Amino acid sequence: MVDYLALLSSQNPYDRLDGWFKIDWLIQNNIVTKEKLIEMKDKFLNLLSYNDDTVKLHAWRMVPQLINKGIITVKDVKKYDFLSLLYDSEAWLLVKDLVNSGAIDIESVKKEKEKYIALLKGNELDRIASWSLILDIVNLGIIDKNDVENNKKYLLELFNFPAYDIRFNLLFLVAELISKGVLSPKELEPYEKKIEEIVKDKDFNQFVKIYEKDPRELESIGIHVFNS
Repeated sequence: MVDYLALLSSQNPYDRLDGWFKIDWLIQNNIVTKEKLIEMKDKFLNLLSYNDDTVKLHAWRMVPQLINKGIITVKDVKKYDFLSLLYDSEAWLLVKDLVNSGAIDIESVKKEKEKYIALLKGNELDRIASWSLILDIVNLGIIDKNDVENNKKYLLELFNFPAYDIRFNLLFLVAELISKGVLSPKELEPYEKKIEEIVKDKDFNQFVKIYEKDPRELESIGIHVFNS
């Protein structure tokens, strides 16, 4: 039988993360009380400054949930540094929820905007990840429309990237950005042949299943795919 109290305070940071990830289940099944979790909260909070950024990112992902449940407080979290993680696109995926929960200050994040802009033109994975949340970052006031305009070319040039999985995911991301007004269909005109190659590739249907995509999402760019 799993000793969940031991898991919540495990020396292994990934085991400890796993324990804290299960708190809803632990409370609902009367295994651990909310009061006990509050008593043990330092075991979680220590993960926010762990000497491994992957561990820290997983811990920060849980912060809004734990604040919402009253297990930790905004004051508890303010002692810890999240901003140093913003070199990583995974950290930017957490920004909106952390700002909304009060865990981080939006004005402090705005000072880090150049790190986000660097990701918009970084490696292929960082570009896909950072462009996927561009509207959230604009709406938070971290970057503006000029920043978007000045960096679109770095997204679109991925249509020339050799790896099919990148071009496949790019196609669906671009369709989403067009439907939301970030890009225009006209901006895709230079890439029409590349887009046709993606859709007609022998692996297209397989990738639709792997990435759980709906080909109807491509209708915003005038592509109608009848997927078998």
